[in-house]
Formats: sequence, C-alpha cells, structure tokens
Amino acid sequence: MWQHSVISVDRSGYMTSYLNGSQQATVDISALANNDYSNSEPLIFGGSNYNSNFTVSMNMTAVYDYALSASKAQNLYNTWISTGN
Repeated sequence: MWQHSVISVDRSGYMTSYLNGSQQATVDISALANNDYSNSEPLIFGGSNYNSNFTVSMNMTAVYDYALSASKAQNLYNTWISTGN
C-alpha cells in the first residue's frame, strides 16, 4: 500500500511527521543531536547508523533546507495524489 510520508525538523529541535497530508506527531529531538543540525553526519533513509534497517521502497524523495510547514506538507500530498503518485 502506498503512503505519502513527510518528516520535518526545525532548528529548535522539533521533528514533525505527516502521513498522507495529516500531522501525526511532533517530538522534541533536540537532545539527540546536541541541537547541532549543521553536522557532517550522513543522512540515512530506510534505517539508521545503529544497524536497524528495514525494507522500504521509496520514490519522489526530496530534501529541503528548511522546515516544512503543515500547509506545505498538505500541498505536497495533494500534488502527489493529483499526479497519480
């Protein structure tokens, strides 16, 4: 089953997740990265650097240099649906 997922992290250290255009959760992750989001750590999709990989198929992946708002996440979902995913 196809799902549209968006993860947004802001400079304050909050991660917000959206599934199919609807906000699911906002979590304070500032302690995880010492609030340093300009580090040189790799960006990993489909797992972590702790070897907890999972099987997933992704397409239309995008990385933005700013935190996405709820309206932007909803707009991305609406565009994704209208193009037939």
